[in-house]
Amino acid sequence: MNYILLFVSVIFFAINTVSLKLFQTKIQKNPASVRLFQAGTALVASVFSALFGGLILPEVSTFILAVAFGVLFFLTAYSTSRCFECGPMSLTAVIINMSLAVPIVYSFIFFKEAIIARRVVGLCLMLLSIILSGFSQSGKNKNEKKGGIVWLCIVLIGFFSNGFASVIQKENQFTAGKESASTFLSIGYLCAALLFLCLFFIENKGKFLSPKKDISSLPVFLFIMVFAGLGSIVGYTLLGDLSTKIDASILYPCLNGGLALVASLVSMLVFKEKPTFMKILSLIVGLSAIILLAM
Repeated sequence: MNYILLFVSVIFFAINTVSLKLFQTKIQKNPASVRLFQAGTALVASVFSALFGGLILPEVSTFILAVAFGVLFFLTAYSTSRCFECGPMSLTAVIINMSLAVPIVYSFIFFKEAIIARRVVGLCLMLLSIILSGFSQSGKNKNEKKGGIVWLCIVLIGFFSNGFASVIQKENQFTAGKESASTFLSIGYLCAALLFLCLFFIENKGKFLSPKKDISSLPVFLFIMVFAGLGSIVGYTLLGDLSTKIDASILYPCLNGGLALVASLVSMLVFKEKPTFMKILSLIVGLSAIILLAM
């Protein structure tokens, strides 16, 4: 059952990713509008978590961890988009996905989770799959920047933010219990929404959204935003629950790798990207890794 829920979480995280890509390719006109989309997505996720998971009076530790999660969630999304602007998109995606190593190492040290030989092979194959998936995009954009010190600093922020966001969520599950999960996520997403909203006004020079100038369709904008928020909150809710039931050496590689595989399939089926040799190879390697990790 846990592995079925893991698969479901991958699907909902993929819904969030596809929604963002649909917004950027079909709806976005003003670059700053993506911040408002991200703010709205986080707010929708916060509301859904409160409505369907319920709220309790959080302990001080839960509140602090939730705020930290929100800040890290914001930093991950922001640093990823900034790295796409000032450095290589393919290498950025690879490094951010490699952050799965952070919760694995943390769980190995602090929760004494064992990593058996078969799963080590599976983990290595999953890392290879992520690398192949990222570099299958390289060389397509001749104007892609090569990065530098600024890009390196920002991508490292994204790496550690993404990794420690998972660590903080798992820590809260163990210390405060499952009953605090929805409150934790609701506070975290609300914090992230406020940060994205502030950033939108900064990047948009104090102006609010102009439906005619910034986006192509307000109803579609709102529709996609709701789906993105739903995908994110369901994905993270399941991830938080599974983090106490499945070893990190299985959970995070299957999640990150599975998301990369689903994203590749969607890009080929929905966005009509060509199935190159590197993409097909990454899919085969990734599926092999998931089989080894789940055995």
